[in-house]
Amino acid sequence: MATSYSTVKSKQVMASDHSNHGLLANNTNLVDDFEEAFQGIISGFTKEDGLSHTQDNKEELRTDAEQNVAKFIEVAKQLETFFLQRRLQISVLKPEQLIKEDCSELKQELARKDELIKKHYEKISIWLNMLGEPHPPAPVANGVPIVGDGSSAPQQQPSQNIPFQHR
Repeated sequence: MATSYSTVKSKQVMASDHSNHGLLANNTNLVDDFEEAFQGIISGFTKEDGLSHTQDNKEELRTDAEQNVAKFIEVAKQLETFFLQRRLQISVLKPEQLIKEDCSELKQELARKDELIKKHYEKISIWLNMLGEPHPPAPVANGVPIVGDGSSAPQQQPSQNIPFQHR
């Protein structure tokens, strides 16, 4: 084989760099076009004209708004396609990056849900105080109530599967 692996790889990298430059330039145009289309929609609603709102004027405004929205949607689709293509390239070239992002998102979701659970326990405590009950319910870990300081084995709470009855 006359060409080495490194030569072929360097040609691929150069071609990739060239195509990435084109994609980045295209991305800048897409973002500018997206902003311009958005401004077109906004300007249609904010422009003040001295014309009375006749039926012809209303039709013209409606047509103009429909054209601006159609342009905005088209540019948004193009921008979305660009980002999806970039995401696909990253998934092929750096699959570990996607796994890191997924792990990060899952950690953020767990932290958000833990915070939400904490807020619910605070609200339950407030509601129980309002109702005059002395102790809030024990926190639950893995479906088992935590009782005491955690040094002893968890004790079973009475079943609370009592159906709701209207009074």
